[in-house]
Amino acid sequence: MLWLCVPNTDLQNVAANQASTDSWVQNNVRNYADVRFRYIAIGNEVSPLRGDTSQYVQFILPALQNIQNAISAAGLGNQIKVSTAFETGVLGTDFPPADRVFRPELGDYLNGIIGFLVNNGAPLLVNIYPYFSYINNKAQISLEYALFHVG
Repeated sequence: MLWLCVPNTDLQNVAANQASTDSWVQNNVRNYADVRFRYIAIGNEVSPLRGDTSQYVQFILPALQNIQNAISAAGLGNQIKVSTAFETGVLGTDFPPADRVFRPELGDYLNGIIGFLVNNGAPLLVNIYPYFSYINNKAQISLEYALFHVG
């Protein structure tokens, strides 16, 4: 199984033009016919809460849609799932994991993306960093948990 990522710096181009997106899929997927791609992640940790990625927020959903259209047109729609990777800042509390929910003020940003994922049977990706949760809350979170040593 192989993941492929559309870099944040390519999002505007992929979101703006289906022909550019078709070329991206040709160059990065179809030209490697012997590789079995399973997922394409659109951007990485793009968030309206982060100054270093907030300029890409408007491109995530159209890029998801254009990549989905391109892989479907290439006959790969049933083989490759298209998603995006969120950072944990879009979630509320750090611990316990079962209590995590999306931050309500991000509803406008997240609703379209989550709807896309649901409609296409794609997974929701969240880059989790339990060690950072541990550093911020040592009274509740053990180091063993943060290092994935709890069985």
